[in-house]
Amino acid sequence: MITMRDILRGAVGRVLPGFLVGWALLVASSSHSRSLVTPGRIALSVLMAGAAALGSTIALSVMRRRLRSDAGVGGRRAFLVGLGTVGITITVRPFLSGIGAAGEYGLVTLSAAALATAMFVPWLSRRPADERVGVDTDRL
Repeated sequence: MITMRDILRGAVGRVLPGFLVGWALLVASSSHSRSLVTPGRIALSVLMAGAAALGSTIALSVMRRRLRSDAGVGGRRAFLVGLGTVGITITVRPFLSGIGAAGEYGLVTLSAAALATAMFVPWLSRRPADERVGVDTDRL
């Protein structure tokens, strides 16, 4: 069974860096990259990465009982969740004018939760983990 410790380790160790790498790539490819690299904006980027990690943690904790143990919540799929969250946020943001700072953090959290759900759906089982314990696999 996937533990909350595994989920938190994946969120902090993979989703957070994945988001920051994606954000750094976005800033580096921008023509206004000098104005985007200020201490305040870096702090806001770290907060957004935290929102992405929170969204991923929420989604995976909801699915935790049904996730198979080979889902790899702390592996490269979690890194891709962080990286992809930047893309989803940048794509959807122009359509949501006037959402404010709180709305932007909500968008990042929701994007990460949706992407984590989509990424780990193939590892869901029909029965919760506590019912799978002791199942005779020869009869399956």
